[in-house]
Amino acid sequence: MSGTKAMMNSRHNILQRLRQYRTSMPAHEQMENPTAGVVEVENKVGAFTAAMEAAHGEVIPTTSEHWRRDLFEHLRAQAIHNLMIADQSRFADLLLQENTGIELLPYNQAFESMKDDLFHRVAAGFSVASAGIAETGTLIVKSGPGEPRTLSLVPPVNYVWLDANTLYQNQFEAFADKEYMKPLPTNLLLISGPSKTADIQQTLAYGAHGPKRLIVLLIDG
Repeated sequence: MSGTKAMMNSRHNILQRLRQYRTSMPAHEQMENPTAGVVEVENKVGAFTAAMEAAHGEVIPTTSEHWRRDLFEHLRAQAIHNLMIADQSRFADLLLQENTGIELLPYNQAFESMKDDLFHRVAAGFSVASAGIAETGTLIVKSGPGEPRTLSLVPPVNYVWLDANTLYQNQFEAFADKEYMKPLPTNLLLISGPSKTADIQQTLAYGAHGPKRLIVLLIDG
């Protein structure tokens, strides 16, 4: 009974966020209202969160001041004992110097040299999304030296940092932004929830071809 009630509450929260998003302010009113920019971001955050949770992703609302604290508290609460981050990540210096009881592993070698650790030792990976799509709850990750593609695809748990101010309304809006798309990376990852697949009997399973859990640190403020 408690499980059913929790599911109903979760469903109610998702639907409530969608309703708030659908009743967003018309464009002409946003231009006249000095708080329109804040309202627009809030609507995108609500839509993104609802879509991500509907796809079995997890969202941790946090701020630029507290996201590291929230990250390590979540790791400890989930008994996740280590976290890997690329040594060329924009947050490498900040995280690799932390002394929190969580083992921090640098991704600093060629894939072949780190393959065993990635598949058999690393409990969670840390990535940074360069943008997101509110409508579909999608993360956009530009792969490269600071964001190795395998780090968001191989470990069983994937933590992703996302700034709410980089949310686009939809995919068309994101790809129409020529300045954002320059320069194009070798690989552009679009991530909408944890890895999932269904066999011939249509049984949905998570983690068969990638992370079982996707946890977004959504920076809002």
